[in-house]
Amino acid sequence: SITEEQDISYPGVRRVSIKITLTKLLKINEIHSAVRYLINEYKGKYDVVSVFVAKTGEDYILYNWILRYMWCNPLNDNIQMQPLKQRDKDGYSWDESNTYSVMADYNDKYVFENDKHLFVYKKKLYDEVQPIHKELVFYFNDHEFQELFDIINIYRSKINEIYFLNDSFGVSRNIEFKAYLSNFTDYFIALDNIYFWANKENLNERQKAYHISRCFEDAHNSSEEIVDYISYWQVKLAISENDYNSIDPYTVPERATYKFEPTIPINPDGIEVEFNVEVELIEDRALHIFGTTNLFNHASLLINVRKQSGQLCGSNKASVMAGHFDFGIFNFKGNGYVAGLYFIEMSLSLPSIQPKLFQNKAGIEYENLKGPYVDRTVPMVKYRKEISVE
Repeated sequence: SITEEQDISYPGVRRVSIKITLTKLLKINEIHSAVRYLINEYKGKYDVVSVFVAKTGEDYILYNWILRYMWCNPLNDNIQMQPLKQRDKDGYSWDESNTYSVMADYNDKYVFENDKHLFVYKKKLYDEVQPIHKELVFYFNDHEFQELFDIINIYRSKINEIYFLNDSFGVSRNIEFKAYLSNFTDYFIALDNIYFWANKENLNERQKAYHISRCFEDAHNSSEEIVDYISYWQVKLAISENDYNSIDPYTVPERATYKFEPTIPINPDGIEVEFNVEVELIEDRALHIFGTTNLFNHASLLINVRKQSGQLCGSNKASVMAGHFDFGIFNFKGNGYVAGLYFIEMSLSLPSIQPKLFQNKAGIEYENLKGPYVDRTVPMVKYRKEISVE
């Protein structure tokens, strides 16, 4: 059955991406026949039809495809798509995953998490940050903006810690529950973004207040979704008082990493990834980190600031828009950075968790990216720079 359909056309090329999940066990030749039949239904409307086949709903959640298919209209010279591993003369190309069973076993062992644990993890973090949220709203509604900015800076490290801790948890096998859990992520993101706008340069107090009000609105909407269905999921998952007391989001075992084997060749016309990172020492010895890149729009970047010892002393996310990114202002536990050497580590995480608008251009294995910063064995993009604070 079709799980997801997305029109990703661009000038001169009509293109559609289709993700399907098998509803019964089929032999590989039967899957090929079913996919070709499906593609034929779309040929009259599109020049490029891409089909991704998941064996189960769990595989769909984590983009673990047993088969990928693509058809390109041979009469359209505007198509620049690279064919997949195997192809025929009729414009079809395909790739049968030789890592499917390995990834399915890995996901089962290291990625999917017990739903009870996920619920308690996120509920406890939500309960922990709620008093902070209410205090921030109080100062905002009272128009005590300077006090608000001071409180935001005090609580920034705790909100940031919760934001990244939430991001480290596993994934639910239940698509409906996974969608519910995304409200917790949206809630933490909204609160984390308040610090960014409060410390955004070149904005006056009124402009900062406007952007912060939007963050509070997003946090409120996500919080309402959390509260409205929290009892439903607590009952459905049969979470007992003992479950809630014994599960701790701060003692989650570290997850193993998987050694990825690329299945798609690098596109010879792909972009050579470039970064220009600027680090500015500002008032109170804080750091403002920003820069430019030739990555496509909507790329989600993560940055860590570390001491030479490896100690983490700053972390944040930023999106690329029009070749620019801005991670905002960094300080270390509310204080400025002491003189010395530091490292900034910037990364572009797995394609499967990047925004689809970016993934469609960069490729599902980053096959459209190349250069020394691209690690095809993960796949990820990594950049490291040493900086001196004087």
